Amino acid sequence: MLRRHPTRVSLAGGALVAIALAIALGGHGDEFVTALGSAPVWVLGAAVALHVVWLIARSEAWSVCIGAAGGSVSRRRLYHASSIGYLGNIFNGQFGLGVRIAALRRTAPAECPRAHVLLAAELPIVVIEAALAAICSFTLVGPLGVPWWVPLVCFGAMAAVLGAMQRVARHRREGFWSGIAVLRGMRGRNWIIALVCVAVVLQIARNWLLLNWSGVDASVLDATALLIGLAVGGSSRSVRASARPLRSSSSVPTVRPPRPRPAHC
Repeated sequence: MLRRHPTRVSLAGGALVAIALAIALGGHGDEFVTALGSAPVWVLGAAVALHVVWLIARSEAWSVCIGAAGGSVSRRRLYHASSIGYLGNIFNGQFGLGVRIAALRRTAPAECPRAHVLLAAELPIVVIEAALAAICSFTLVGPLGVPWWVPLVCFGAMAAVLGAMQRVARHRREGFWSGIAVLRGMRGRNWIIALVCVAVVLQIARNWLLLNWSGVDASVLDATALLIGLAVGGSSRSVRASARPLRSSSSVPTVRPPRPRPAHC
């Protein structure tokens, strides 16, 4: 089905996401429409462009990992599978990864590695993202009330994990561990780090743009704190904690759409 009718599958996935958003916005549809209509076209266009480029950078990083693991999938097929998987990320990150792997195995079974190798190919990207989050987690020290040395410990732990993965990649070249083959050489490792850094910067820029447009006088550090808060489990508690410094440091109140007044006869 996915190989024969990729367009139909994409449309079906988009429709499913639209239904999920409609359910999530139940009771707040008027506010969503008002907020969307009040946004300038250039803000929406810039936010969409930043998000699309982030998807491309993230998909390219996955492509590099799969190529190092022995895959020869074309970018067209891999990007198509990634687009379907990232729709699944709206529900859950693990679910989205499973959809990506299943879609790629379905469209290019002979060109891509086995499912467990594709799963391992995601690990270098996730570990580098976690290391970057650890570096920037000092922005959450105040809101979460944790000691200042916790970000240093987290970064040291992620650096140790990355070093251990590099040693495993050099000594184990078959089976599941072939998925982290990109860490064997300096060139592949640096390329993955660069792509992940670009992807993270694009997400921070998107957050900063939308926060400042909404009336919050947010800095780059505030946008970074919000991104980390969303990434750490995505729980409402972590998001509220990361948003706390935005509200306290903001000099401009959040812009809210006016409520419609009842008509008088």
